[in-house]
Amino acid sequence: MPAWLLILILIVGGYLLGSLLPAEWMFHLFKHASSHELGVKPGTFSVLKQVGIFPSIFCLLFDLVKGFLPPWLALNVFHTNLNWLPLIALAPVMGHNWPFLRWDRGGWGLAATGGSLVGLGGWLAFAGLVGLPFAFIFKKTPGLAFSAVCFPAILIMFIVFHLPWQVIVSALTLMLLEVYRRITGEKKAKAIASD
Repeated sequence: MPAWLLILILIVGGYLLGSLLPAEWMFHLFKHASSHELGVKPGTFSVLKQVGIFPSIFCLLFDLVKGFLPPWLALNVFHTNLNWLPLIALAPVMGHNWPFLRWDRGGWGLAATGGSLVGLGGWLAFAGLVGLPFAFIFKKTPGLAFSAVCFPAILIMFIVFHLPWQVIVSALTLMLLEVYRRITGEKKAKAIASD
C-alpha cells in the first residue's frame, strides 16, 4: 500500500472513528433522548451526571481508545512518516468535537485528546494524571482544571524524555485545540444562556 494512502486512511478513519459518540448511545439507551435534547454535551462527565457511573466508564474507555488508536498505529504498527503525525493525532479529536453529519453536536474531546496523547507518548502521558484530583476539586469546570494541570505536565515529560519533535508538536496541537474548544464552547454556552 502506498504511504500516502495509509496516511489518508489513518486521518480519515481517525476522524470517522472520532465521530462515534458513545455518550449519545448511552443517552438514547437510558434517557430515550439525545444530548442536544437533554441540553448537555455528549461526553463522559455528562453521562456520569445524567445516567450513572458504569455507562460513563464505558464512554470514557471508548473515547480514550478512539483517540489512542490512530497515533499509536501510525507510530508502532505502520511506522508512517512522522511529519503527518499532528494530523493523524488530531483526527479522532476533531471527529469527537465536530462529528460527521452532526457538526455542531460534538463533545469537548477531553478523553479523546487524552487517548491521543497516550498513543503518542505511551507511559509518559500517564505522568500528566497527577492533575486528576484537581478535576474533582473544581467540580464546576473539571475538564478545564484537568487540562490546565495535566497538559503542561505531559508536554514537559515529552520534552524531558526527548521524544521526536513531531510528537511534541502533535501534543502541543492537541492541547491548543482543547483550549480553543473550551473557549469557544464557553462563549457559545453563555450566548445560549443569555437568549
